[in-house]
Amino acid sequence: MSKANPLKQQRLASGLTQLDLAEKVGFSQQLISKLERDKVTLTPAHATKLAKALNCLPAALYPALALTPQPAGENEQEIQLLVAYRTMSPENREILFATAQMMASQLSKSNQVNAN
Repeated sequence: MSKANPLKQQRLASGLTQLDLAEKVGFSQQLISKLERDKVTLTPAHATKLAKALNCLPAALYPALALTPQPAGENEQEIQLLVAYRTMSPENREILFATAQMMASQLSKSNQVNAN
């Protein structure tokens, strides 16, 4: 017996049909059906949009994310970044982390110059 799809579980718990959900988020009913049957991969952007319509966190639609604690006080961009990060390959995570470190260093230097 296969495990129920988290998107489908959340949709049913919200009392929505596939068409209702599709109309709320601007997707086709066919896309919702394919997402629920795992025929199409749920992207972080889709997860965020669907989660908002279903009044849940994107982690509720990603079982792997649901297993880890979510930081408090997230805004939508932080959630999108967190979902994207957690779905990346280890190599892409390293690239993103190195880029963020470089940007933080440049910002710190810029703030020091502006303070003087």
